[in-house]
Amino acid sequence: MDRLQYVIAFTHDLERMKSFYRDAMGFEVSADSPAFVSFATGGACLALVAVEPTQKLEFELCFHSADVDADTTRLRLRGVKFLGETKTFEFGRVAHARDPEGNLLSLLNPASPVPPGRGATMTAAVLNCRDLASTRDWYRDRLGLPVLFDSPWWIELEAGETRVALHPLVDQGVLETHHASPVTIGFASGDLDEWVEELHLRGVAFSNEITDRGYGRFAEVEDPDGNTLVLRDSPGPPSLEEKLAEEYETGDEPRQVAIRKAVNKNSKAVSRLAVRPDYRSERRTEAEPSPDLALAGVKKITPLPGARPAPSVRGDGPDHTRKKPIKSSDPERIRTRPAVGHQKQATARSLGTQTRAAATASRSKPVKRAASRGAAKSKSTGRAGKRR
Repeated sequence: MDRLQYVIAFTHDLERMKSFYRDAMGFEVSADSPAFVSFATGGACLALVAVEPTQKLEFELCFHSADVDADTTRLRLRGVKFLGETKTFEFGRVAHARDPEGNLLSLLNPASPVPPGRGATMTAAVLNCRDLASTRDWYRDRLGLPVLFDSPWWIELEAGETRVALHPLVDQGVLETHHASPVTIGFASGDLDEWVEELHLRGVAFSNEITDRGYGRFAEVEDPDGNTLVLRDSPGPPSLEEKLAEEYETGDEPRQVAIRKAVNKNSKAVSRLAVRPDYRSERRTEAEPSPDLALAGVKKITPLPGARPAPSVRGDGPDHTRKKPIKSSDPERIRTRPAVGHQKQATARSLGTQTRAAATASRSKPVKRAASRGAAKSKSTGRAGKRR
């Protein structure tokens, strides 16, 4: 099973449905028979199958299989339940199954190769699910379709050129009617405005004109059986920046990742722009760990040869004492400096100012001035006597 090959719509009026898709929608008919009609759509082919009036109208997702028996055996081991045994018809060998939402699936090994489509491209077969998570798990784990995009409201699965998409089933009262039916089909063909204008000229009635909900422009059409078709713009060619970015990401160069904290609470938080290997130096040698480090599970690393030893630190020894005695020959010993804040500095400045002011006032008193003059006179008399 390698890709989605057909999306088959069951109908009670094959001719009316064929006329709508051929004449109104403009799809080219690639195979035509009284019970089966297929159209040359790009990606998966749109097909119509006539059923009895008592049979339920639904869609069937038909996947291509090179070996139906081997694929059914492998999927049965994964828990996929098939409806009956594998059968062989003139158009090929086929086996049927249903997903958890009740949608009909099949594996087909066609008797003749299916030519590639040339018309509008079927971009996605959208399954609107009541239980989105369990349906995603079933298609991913049991059917084996890789998940390309996963969000609470839209999941895309790899199924070749046409993707299988999952969306929550909603009520009819919402603006988008295509999420209220079990299966809808999305098509893209050139410019959406030109395509819608052309379909208006052909008499196609739109249930929803061109709308933009913030996730791309689309328009909705209903076929005669009430199936909703979603029409979108064809994706443009990738820009030069996108091509360069894709080549960079697929190469061996480091890829860019988001800057975020580690998921686990006890794991190391890393914030880097590029994922590169951690480079480690081989110059360091391991020594016997100290008892404290050994208990913590950390290996002690000896300093490099010729490196200056770090000064001892107060409080690093037993009972918060210094490991080594203070020596005057240790010029790099670590000294603790008292914390002098702004308040202490302001107090010291104020005391100094008061002391200087008191000394100046004391020298200006009369007693102090007379004493100063007497002391000066006695000094001069003593010097004169010595000269005689």
